[in-house]
Amino acid sequence: RATPRAVTGLRAIASMAGGYTHSAVLATDGTVYTWGSNYAGQVGDGLAADRLAPFAIPAFSGVAALSAGVFHTLALMNDGTVRAWGDGYSGQLGDGRTTPSPPTVLASGLTGATAVAAGAFFSMARTGDGSVWVWGGNSSGELGDGTTTLRGTPVKLSGLPVIASIAAAKSSSCTACAARGP
Repeated sequence: RATPRAVTGLRAIASMAGGYTHSAVLATDGTVYTWGSNYAGQVGDGLAADRLAPFAIPAFSGVAALSAGVFHTLALMNDGTVRAWGDGYSGQLGDGRTTPSPPTVLASGLTGATAVAAGAFFSMARTGDGSVWVWGGNSSGELGDGTTTLRGTPVKLSGLPVIASIAAAKSSSCTACAARGP
């Protein structure tokens, strides 16, 4: 489309995330809607058919924030856990698999998360103590752990000061540092 238009079926949107070929939005009532290409399960419905209109992921609530990678999506949950769905070939879902997911899987061993960031084929989370956890593809060192080893489950980065925010891009990650307050 050359001009913007409203996406029908959505109201009271709190936030949104855009992947390479899919979109996800979080409504103020906690409902997560997704649509777009679905070849790797990135719409979160457990099917492989594309969704041309918003689809509400059923029985999925308690979401605080979303972030979308190329073909996967992360959900920061209100309880501090992270759920993911879509392409997992590089381990970016965080549950140890290297295949696409069924609808929403839990990132293993990660609690107390306060922010998430999805890169192209990797994922990041920041926890309440300012720690950064990374997982997924790492062929260019994008996880920042000093290796190029794929990580199928979250690994805490060591040697960092307290981190205030995180961001992820195609093949790089960024952490912004801040001094810990009182």
